[in-house]
Amino acid sequence: YYILQTLLGNNYSTIDYITCWIGWSSIGNSNWFIFNIIALYLVTYPVLITKISYKRMGGAILCLTLCLWSILFFSKPQQSWWIDTLLSYPLGIFYSIYKDKIESFMKNRKNFYLVALTLILLFAIWKYYFNIDCYGICACLFSLLFVMITMKVKVNNRVLQWLGIHAFAIYIMQRWPMIILSHYGLNSDKWLFVVIAIPCVLVIAMIYNKALNIIDKRFFG
Repeated sequence: YYILQTLLGNNYSTIDYITCWIGWSSIGNSNWFIFNIIALYLVTYPVLITKISYKRMGGAILCLTLCLWSILFFSKPQQSWWIDTLLSYPLGIFYSIYKDKIESFMKNRKNFYLVALTLILLFAIWKYYFNIDCYGICACLFSLLFVMITMKVKVNNRVLQWLGIHAFAIYIMQRWPMIILSHYGLNSDKWLFVVIAIPCVLVIAMIYNKALNIIDKRFFG
C-alpha cells in the first residue's frame, strides 16, 4: 500500500506511516481489521498460558474483549466498524467450549427450529428497534444463524473452496484495484467499477497467495 500510494502521488503523515503497521491508522489498507486481529491475539495469549479451566478462559477473554470494545468505542467515535464484529470472537470461543452440548441439543428437530426462530426474531428486533451496538449484536446473531444453516445444508463446491483458500488475501488486497480505479475516476460508474474491480481483486489475491507460498518455502521450509 505504501508503494501504491507513492506511485499515485498520495502522501500521508509520518505517524500514519508508523501506526499503519499495527492498523491504528490507514494508508489505504483495511486498518481496523488488522488492529482488531492483533489486539485479540494480545488479549488471548496471556489467558491461554494460565492454568485455569476453559470456562474461566472464555470468561476472561470475554471481559478483556469488552474492555477492548470500550476503548475503541471512545477512541474511534462515529467509526462503528471498529467494534461491530469484536463480540463475535468470544462468542466463537464459548461455542467451541460448549460445542458438543450445543450440537447434541440441536439434533432434536424441535429444538433446532425453536432456536432458529428465536435467533431470527432477536435479529429482527435488535436490528430495527435498538441503536446500541446494533451491528455488533446482529453480527453475533447472524453468525449463529449461519452455523445453524450449515448443520442442515452442505455448502461445498470448487468456487467456494477457492474463495475460502484466498479469503484472507482477498480481504487484505481488495482495496488495491479500488484505490487505482478511484484515482482515475472510474468509480463514477458503479457498475463499471464493480465489473473491473472484482476480477482484479481475485487475480491480485491469487498472485498474493502464490508469492506468500514461495516466501514460506524459502524461509520456513
